[in-house]
Amino acid sequence: MKTIAKLKIIRGSTTIFFAAIIFICGFFPELNIQIASAVLSGCILGGIQGAGSAGIFIITQFIFSGFSLEQVGNFTAIFTSTFISGFVSGSPSIIEKKFSAQIFFKVFFGCIAGFSIYYFFESLFYKNLNWIYFLSADIFKCIGIIIFSIAIRPKLATLLFPPKETEKEIEELIKKLK
Repeated sequence: MKTIAKLKIIRGSTTIFFAAIIFICGFFPELNIQIASAVLSGCILGGIQGAGSAGIFIITQFIFSGFSLEQVGNFTAIFTSTFISGFVSGSPSIIEKKFSAQIFFKVFFGCIAGFSIYYFFESLFYKNLNWIYFLSADIFKCIGIIIFSIAIRPKLATLLFPPKETEKEIEELIKKLK
């Protein structure tokens, strides 16, 4: 199998894996971890791929459940917070080090932005401030997301994105096609 096909399969599988995590976390509403898993998906995978995992989750959730205004608000909040946290965090890169201040701040601000967007939509659709009760627990979730994201991003980047030899192979294939 060609390297490009393997990379596409790995990227798709990773996106579906994170969508499944978001979906499974919805079965435990008392833990309130669904939004944390969505923000984690955005911080690890980046904007487009993280939002793709949230989009897959939303499609399957609409199939298995009904359609209500509360669900629309919740799904909009999950999708938007995943996209924003991924957009701010950026996609993982092969050249990322295990720990650097730049990566830390990107993931930190991505995580904060994701939770902030979710709380904004939560206040907008439900017209209440019940999320304040979960704020202390969400601070610890945010710390866990930051630590886990920084630890896993360099390893995941080696799987999701091609090394330099593969990039040269891709360029050669493009030249052959021209």
